[in-house]
Amino acid sequence: MKLKTFLLRNYLPALLFILPAATANAAISIGTGQTETANTTHEYQTDYGQWIVADLSDPIVPAPIDITTNSSGGYWTQTLTFANGSPTLTTGDTFDLQELLVYTGGNLTLASWSQQIITPGWEWVNGSIFDSNTSSELTGLNVQTGTDVLNFTFNPLSTGSSLIVAAQLKYTGPGGPASPLTLQTLPEPASAALGLLGTVFLLRRRRIS
Repeated sequence: MKLKTFLLRNYLPALLFILPAATANAAISIGTGQTETANTTHEYQTDYGQWIVADLSDPIVPAPIDITTNSSGGYWTQTLTFANGSPTLTTGDTFDLQELLVYTGGNLTLASWSQQIITPGWEWVNGSIFDSNTSSELTGLNVQTGTDVLNFTFNPLSTGSSLIVAAQLKYTGPGGPASPLTLQTLPEPASAALGLLGTVFLLRRRRIS
């Protein structure tokens, strides 16, 4: 099943129901700096089978997190935890991730989105970004999936754009109790802000081919 179809059938309807609260910051400033400028924690929603990166301060209606892109900003660390302690994981287990975001402007054009897995034993399976108003993929969307880096490029967004980032993660470590999973996110995949060697490797391979 294509990721878009899966999202529309499984993710969007789930947001109409009550979700438990999670620790989130309703305004995130990110950029090409080499330091962390935001750190949020998001608990796995067992009832809905996914992590939801959103402002859940209202337990009835999840709200998107406001994103600004500024040259003075750095990377955004997202810590993904599991509810009810640490469940036992099996090698090959897959988990869904959904992020609800609104681009509220800034002095950097938002035309790319990059997320790197920091915690060993995990890898990306796939991902996409949708306009939440139309449920269509962003215009000009291109996705590059590496083992630990997931990169998106798309046509520059206008201020006020509402987004749904949907992705799948796979556990590749040995079976055992789960521990928190850490991601680092920034708007410029080619930036040296995080030393994204995996991204550079992917871009070089694309040029050679």
